[in-house]
Amino acid sequence: MNSLGFIEAVEKHVERVGELCTHGESPLLADGVDLGTGEALVWEGNILSNLACQQNFLRTLDALGTLTEDGKYHEQADEWIGCALEKIHDAESDLFYWGGHTSYDLLTDGPVLGNHEMKCVYPHYGYLYKVNPERMSRFIKAVWHAHIWDWPTLLFNRHGIYEPWEEEWDTEFEGGPLPIVENTALSFVNTGSDLILSGAMLHALSGDEAPLRWAR
Repeated sequence: MNSLGFIEAVEKHVERVGELCTHGESPLLADGVDLGTGEALVWEGNILSNLACQQNFLRTLDALGTLTEDGKYHEQADEWIGCALEKIHDAESDLFYWGGHTSYDLLTDGPVLGNHEMKCVYPHYGYLYKVNPERMSRFIKAVWHAHIWDWPTLLFNRHGIYEPWEEEWDTEFEGGPLPIVENTALSFVNTGSDLILSGAMLHALSGDEAPLRWAR
């Protein structure tokens, strides 16, 4: 198969996702499809839409728009992500309703709440930031402040709570041994990698030095 054949195959996939994974008038996408009916999968009474699980599809739309120079793919991504960043945003904490324990229900148009958790999510920050830079800046700061338990040692928890926070970028880092001996903190290294990426990307996108310092 030549490169054009690969692009056509991906375009068909994108079209199929648009046909099967939408529910109602919302551009948000369902996470799964019922293989028997071809409709969005209902799980325990919910049609789950977890944007954290859909980041590679966002990358697909972005790449197709760039490779084909067909504006419809970026238009689709902009509409979808613009709506999603409004729907899944928690106004109190600036965190999103996504990740390992929280999602969004397309049937009730509301969150299915648990803890905030990111483990190897690695969002497509460049595109998300392009669509809504202010919201993404607040989100990345919220992620750090929701998951860091102790700033001087950088003890962190893979679980974050949806609650207000106060900025602590100016805290002095003391260094020392890796603080993973506190088992109740659930300091999974794959959450640490998402923290590092988010801090580095906020610096790259906004020029803010503080998140890069903490990422390092």
